[in-house]
Amino acid sequence: AMAARIVLLALLAASGKAGGREASHAPRASDDGTCGGSGERMQYGDVDAVIPAGHIVCTTPMILRRLRHYMGVRLIYLITPAAYVSMCRSIARSQPYVRCLDQDDVLPGVTYAKLEALASVEMLAKRRVGWYLQQFLKLGVALSLDGLSTTYLVWDSDNLALSGLRLRHNGTHTGLCVNDKGTSTWGGYRKFYNLMTGLEWKAPVPPRFGLKRGPNYVCGYMLVERAIVRDLTAHINSHLSSLASMHGLSFPWNVYMLANEQIGRKLYMSEYDTYGSWVHTRQPDRVIMLRLGYERNPRELVDRARRSKACCLSEETVCSFREKSRVPLLIWEEHKLRHRDKQCADNATSSAGRPTMNSSQYVPVLTTSSSVRHMP
Repeated sequence: AMAARIVLLALLAASGKAGGREASHAPRASDDGTCGGSGERMQYGDVDAVIPAGHIVCTTPMILRRLRHYMGVRLIYLITPAAYVSMCRSIARSQPYVRCLDQDDVLPGVTYAKLEALASVEMLAKRRVGWYLQQFLKLGVALSLDGLSTTYLVWDSDNLALSGLRLRHNGTHTGLCVNDKGTSTWGGYRKFYNLMTGLEWKAPVPPRFGLKRGPNYVCGYMLVERAIVRDLTAHINSHLSSLASMHGLSFPWNVYMLANEQIGRKLYMSEYDTYGSWVHTRQPDRVIMLRLGYERNPRELVDRARRSKACCLSEETVCSFREKSRVPLLIWEEHKLRHRDKQCADNATSSAGRPTMNSSQYVPVLTTSSSVRHMP
């Protein structure tokens, strides 16, 4: 079965068209203040942001607006399943710095359907197909998206900026974010990196004493240089050369085949740990470690959402939380509450079975149609 998937994968990989999507550059649009203008604002006018999103949810417009307001990025590329592109364009009418891309059109020949067709039983059971597609998009845009800034910001679709985040130091060093809280999959990320690159994974800082899980680079955002991604993927292609020489497979197909083989051992790729370790190993004199302060799905907000069956956060709620928490980043995984846990009643189903947009408020009205792929 694995041999058959490799042959099919080689054919699918060869079917992609060369080239990438052209980026349209528009003049910067001014933003209104957020939370009464409070919070430090950064200006990264030479940086574009890239956000793969499995869903557009109620908080998506706020996420985009706050990212632009607090980080001052040039353009924001929102990459979604085809069913959400029209909703993205509706948002872009009030946020003209947003660019909307179909996830199946970004990486030549790489689509959700092709990845799904080649997925192992474990890959399907653990619903990792869309998860891997998003990782490939975050790194792959460096290779295929024409006009993307030389350095770009990868930003998770559930990140609500509450203040500006430092991405550079003294204009000479790139900041690598350090998550020192550890995760249950940390060991699996590290071991997969070793298999994928043939190199030892390098931790951002020494592990805390007495803990089995150490700090990592998985912060939900990262400043990425396109040239470094080209070097990284060239190294991966060389290391996994048996797949390339026998079947014509290169990134991301060779990584996906490795992921299918290793998922039963609970080994997974992490785009953040991959890029972070690579840069820290190859260019240690160019990076500085910056610790992340954040709150993920705060209990008070989750409990309120479950009681009220309303998962859309208002600006007032976010600003009130910011004043109490004093962290620069709120991670609000609305898509899990809404689609996985079925906790939200503040949505509607259109008769056509397609996502629609309330044009007056730019608030998504979501469906549960099977045409919308639910990704973890």
